[in-house]
Amino acid sequence: RGGALITTQSQLGEIIRQRQAGLSLISRAQLFRYLLHGPIFFLGKYLYGFFGVGKLILFSARRLKILPAIITAAEKSGQSPPWFPCKLANSLASILLNQLLSLDYRNQHRQTIAALYRKKLLHQSIRHPPADENSIYLRYTILVPDPKKIIAFAKHQKIFLDDWYNSPIASADSKCPSAVYLTSHSLNLPTHAALTEIDVERIVAVVLRGLNS
Repeated sequence: RGGALITTQSQLGEIIRQRQAGLSLISRAQLFRYLLHGPIFFLGKYLYGFFGVGKLILFSARRLKILPAIITAAEKSGQSPPWFPCKLANSLASILLNQLLSLDYRNQHRQTIAALYRKKLLHQSIRHPPADENSIYLRYTILVPDPKKIIAFAKHQKIFLDDWYNSPIASADSKCPSAVYLTSHSLNLPTHAALTEIDVERIVAVVLRGLNS
């Protein structure tokens, strides 16, 4: 968990500063679990296609609660975890600062990957986001007739696509037909820093084959 507050009002800033100073740190056990997330996820991802070893590592880490939940049960019911809000530990702040140093590169990389998807994913059944060279995509979301079919097809090719944004904020039977349509046809493609042009070529080929299968 993390966040930042920025204000131009000095009086409000002092109130925020006092409130932040009164917060406690998360427990060492909880902090240790957060610090384990990076190396365990990296190892699991690296070995995912190696006889299922990586999949077993990630499954076991979650099952044994070695890794913290991305969203806790309390948050799913609209409540905050008992330890939140809290101060950001120095070790986590160090990781954040390191990430900020490469932010410009990462953003530019995401834009490059998005441009490749737009250029290479040519199919009459695909709808791309509106063209905007200034947009920075955490995921490059396209609209396809049957995203679940493509996700399942890609999984057999050892490409694991996200199922983010697959339902409206309200229930799936929402009275917002546009939101229901968009979420039920969204397919999210990765844009992360480790992705190469060769990876994009493979993803594009699998998506097009999945559409035609």
